[in-house]
Amino acid sequence: MAIKMKTVTSFYNEDGSIITESEQTATVPGIEEIERDGFRAAFHQLETTVLETTDRTRQTAVSELLGDLSKKNGIGGKVRGKTRREEIYDPE
Repeated sequence: MAIKMKTVTSFYNEDGSIITESEQTATVPGIEEIERDGFRAAFHQLETTVLETTDRTRQTAVSELLGDLSKKNGIGGKVRGKTRREEIYDPE
């Protein structure tokens, strides 16, 4: 039977209040899958799922944090009709 995995990434203030939090769940191989598919195949699936899920969780939390911070500080948006990213890479 497959098992469930949950990863959580949180950013929080010193007082413990959460600024932003991202949670992802995934299914990973259990004993039955290891016996059926073999250790190497099951471990590869486990490792891949863990890495991908952890990465998605972190990316989401960081994006939300930066979005929240930019709204609070007035950062972001358009600059002279271009986004800040476009302005950085604009050769003009």
